[in-house]
Amino acid sequence: MPQPNPRLLTVAALCLGLLAAGLVADNAAWLSSLRTVVQRSPSQFPSTLVVPPFESSPSGSLLSVYTEDRYLHDPDYGLLANPTRRGRAWEHPATVSYFEDGDLRFASNVGLRVHGGTSRTGSPVQSFRLYFRPEYTSSQLPPGTLFGGRADPLTRLLALNDLRRDQRGRWWHLVNPLAYDIARRIGALTPETHPAAFMLNGELQGLYVLTEYLRSPFLVSRFGHDDFDRADEARRRLWMRNVTAAPSFTMADADSFDIESLTRWFISVVFCGTSDPYQAVMFRDRTQPDARWFWVNWDMDHSFMDLYRRDLDPWSQDSFSGTLRWPAFEARIIRRLIDGDPLYREYLAGAFLDALNYRITPAFLNERYRHYRAVAEQYELENQRYLEILAEFLAYRPTYVRGMVVRHLNLDPLHRVRLEGPPGVTFRIDDRPVSSGFSGWYRQGTEVVVELAETADRFLHWSVGGRRVPSREVRQRVVGDLVIEAEFRPAA
Repeated sequence: MPQPNPRLLTVAALCLGLLAAGLVADNAAWLSSLRTVVQRSPSQFPSTLVVPPFESSPSGSLLSVYTEDRYLHDPDYGLLANPTRRGRAWEHPATVSYFEDGDLRFASNVGLRVHGGTSRTGSPVQSFRLYFRPEYTSSQLPPGTLFGGRADPLTRLLALNDLRRDQRGRWWHLVNPLAYDIARRIGALTPETHPAAFMLNGELQGLYVLTEYLRSPFLVSRFGHDDFDRADEARRRLWMRNVTAAPSFTMADADSFDIESLTRWFISVVFCGTSDPYQAVMFRDRTQPDARWFWVNWDMDHSFMDLYRRDLDPWSQDSFSGTLRWPAFEARIIRRLIDGDPLYREYLAGAFLDALNYRITPAFLNERYRHYRAVAEQYELENQRYLEILAEFLAYRPTYVRGMVVRHLNLDPLHRVRLEGPPGVTFRIDDRPVSSGFSGWYRQGTEVVVELAETADRFLHWSVGGRRVPSREVRQRVVGDLVIEAEFRPAA
C-alpha cells in the first residue's frame, strides 16, 4: 500500500475524522471543518473520550493519546508496525489529553511519532514524540501546564517509557528523572521531567516520564532563542584527533570548551554509575562571539543498575576509570587534562568534593529516594524489586565515589569535619549553609571557615578540639578529623 500523502494526513488530523465522512469536499469546507475542530471542547476530543472515568479520577497525572488504528498497526505505514522508521513522513495525526489529579487540563491535536534508539525494538511498550504545530491548530502546550512553566514554550513533548531491565531480570523505573535530579544538583544542565500514566487509544501502557525535547524548545526556554550550533560526530572526531595529536594539553588549550560544564557532566555520570555515559549533547551559542561549547545531560537511563557488568553491588562499580576508558571525545579530553595539567587535577578534585560535601548530600539523596518510591507506590508499579538495590546504591555510593577520587587523582587521605550544635541551628562553612550534624571531607591543609548562619543570642563559644573559641567565626586548618561544636546557654 502506498504511504498516505502528508497533506491528507494533516487534513485528517485537523478534522478528526471528518474527511472519512466526506465533509471536506473543497477548500472552503476544509476551513469550515478546521474552525469546528478549533472550537471543540477538550472533553470531546477522542483522546479524552476513550479514558474510562476510573482511570482519570485517581490522584496523579495521565496523558492520553488517540490516533486511528491504521496509523498504529497498518503493516505499510503504522507506527507500531514500523517502530524503527524515522522522520516527518512517519509522523501521524493524533489527539492528546492531559489529566492532573482527575482534572482535564488540556486537549489538543498533535503529530505523533515513535521515539527512541534501541528501545524501539527492545522494550515491551514504545516511547513517543508529540509535535504541536500550527497545522494541528495548537503550536504549543498551554503555558504552565507542565514542569512548572520552566520549560515553556513546549512545542514538542516526549512520552518516554523509561523502562529498563538489568541483567538479573529486574525492571527499573524512573531512572532518568532521578539521574537528572542528581546532575542538576551538581550544576549540570538537564531536561525537565514529570511522571505520568500513559494511555494509547484507551489502553494503559504503564508509568511513563514526560520529558522536554532537547533541541529548540529546550534552548528557547533556557536561553531565549535557538540560534545554536550542535556538535555532530564529524566535529567530535576532528576534536578527538586534535586533542590526541597535541604534544601537551591544558585547560588553556581547551578554551573552546566550557570545562566547568564538561566536569559537571563527568561527575554526574561517575556518581550515577551511568554505564552508557556518552549521550550528552553539545551546543554553542552562535549569538555570542566568544561562546564555548557546553554539555547538556541526556539519556541517563543506564544509571544505578550497572547494566552491563553484572556486579553484585552496583554501587561499587568504578565508573571513574570505566567512563574514561571509552573511545569518546569527552574521555580523551578529560584524560589528557588529568595527565597533563596539575591545575585541572586540583580543579576536578575540588569539584568532586564540593559536590559530595554540599550538593548530593545524604539528606538530598534520601529525600529523592523517598519521592520516587512514593511515585512508584502511587502508580502501583508491579515490579518494585529495584527499589531495594537503588536504596543501597544511594546509601553507599558517596563513600565509594570519594574513595575513587582519592585513588584516581592520587590525593592524600581525606579528613572528616563535623559540625555539632543544638537541633535547628544553621551554620555556614566556607559560605555554604549547612545544618547541625553536617559532616564533610576535606584535604590535608584545607582551611575551613565556620560561622553561625543566623544571630543567636544564647551563643557562648565554639569548642574546637577541646579548646574554646569565643569569636563568632572559626578558622581552622584541617590536619586530621575534627569536630567543631557551637555551645549555647540553656534556654530560660
